[in-house]
Amino acid sequence: MREELYEESAVNAKASGREKLCSLLNVMFIVFGLIALIAAMIFVINLDSVTAQAFEENTPEAIEALNNFVYFFATVILSAAVLATVFFLFRNHPNISYDYSFVSGEFQASRVYNNKRRKFIVSFTNDEILKLGKVGSETYERLKADRNNREVVLTPNKKPMQGKEQYYLYLSTTYGKKIYVLECREKMMVLLLQGAKRGIVEEDFQQ
Repeated sequence: MREELYEESAVNAKASGREKLCSLLNVMFIVFGLIALIAAMIFVINLDSVTAQAFEENTPEAIEALNNFVYFFATVILSAAVLATVFFLFRNHPNISYDYSFVSGEFQASRVYNNKRRKFIVSFTNDEILKLGKVGSETYERLKADRNNREVVLTPNKKPMQGKEQYYLYLSTTYGKKIYVLECREKMMVLLLQGAKRGIVEEDFQQ
């Protein structure tokens, strides 16, 4: 029997603006990368002549001019290189979304950076779920208030987008008990309930 693959995504509600910000960060990476490269080229091309002139004149002023030349270009190159690196590393971070998939009784979640890079977050089977319900319920608030439980939010939005709800899944993992918060349609919860332990649905949960 072929297992059904069900997939959903929790897209950032401000995705359009966040994509523009990612584009801006990418432009800044290119600009500062070019500044570092051009400055390095100018430094290398002129270093021999400036050094030769300084030693030829052999005066305090000439040595100071050489030191200033090296210090100026070193500062520009290093500063531009550091900024270019920072912009490169974080250029996709403003626009984060999450992908969920469920197949053969296994749930998987990944974080997606600007629709370009994916990072696996967690996977578990539905029989590992201890409790399931809606975010904001009394049961959820009680579990969240327990310091022994760690909340892991797998949605970029504080409020669910149209047609979706925010649900929580309470699990006991190797690293302690965790509350995973999802933003998805009810169908995902129905699939997770299939084959799950009895009594995992919270009492105040209403489908």
